[in-house]
Amino acid sequence: FCVGNYAFYYGRRRRSDRGLGIDGRLSRVPVSELRGRRVLDVGCNVGEVALGVAAVFGPAHIEGVDIDPKLVVKANAALAQAASKVGPDGALDYFPSTAPTLLGPLPIVHAPPETGFPHNVSFRLSNFLTDPVPTNQEDKFDTVLALSITKWIHVRYGDAGLKLFFQKCWSVLRKGGALILEPQSWEGGRGYDKAVRKNESVGFYPTNVSAAKKARLKLRPEDFPTYLVEEIGFVS
Repeated sequence: FCVGNYAFYYGRRRRSDRGLGIDGRLSRVPVSELRGRRVLDVGCNVGEVALGVAAVFGPAHIEGVDIDPKLVVKANAALAQAASKVGPDGALDYFPSTAPTLLGPLPIVHAPPETGFPHNVSFRLSNFLTDPVPTNQEDKFDTVLALSITKWIHVRYGDAGLKLFFQKCWSVLRKGGALILEPQSWEGGRGYDKAVRKNESVGFYPTNVSAAKKARLKLRPEDFPTYLVEEIGFVS
């Protein structure tokens, strides 16, 4: 896949409830930052986190964006599949599990005044770094989720690109909004070296070029909180 995280990347990570497919990391996010909020999930992959938030935490709306068109297609397919399991009263698992297999996912009818899941979640193709910043408060977000994506941005775009990403997160948030950030470790099996190998394997850079780019990076994951507070303006 074209940037880094492969399909079902989140699905291979920890889950707190396999029945609902809820990512275990969400248990650390204050419910107040999700319920009734307008949420942006940057680097949404195949949509598992966004769908879990939409179904369980009750946001006003959560929008998942990803730069990889294949992942966005899978996310929208997962949304259609999930919608097939919602009954008239909003209860999940209304339709037999065999129904989508036999008949295909039911269409999502976007007709007001429908609210709640699955009408409170959507996915679209986007390069977050180059997308225009919303000019009015209504189009901005209360919460931005950035889970397990910083190393991919950092290795590909360097320190300047990651700093731009942090500034962009600030710019799309409403006053008092929250950035929920999960940085990856610098070392280790899921660290930056994995991003280096992935970027080379998909042809972004010739062998050893990504490694050289990593060597030039000055900003470290442990520096992110200080940078976000002192340079961007976030409050920890």
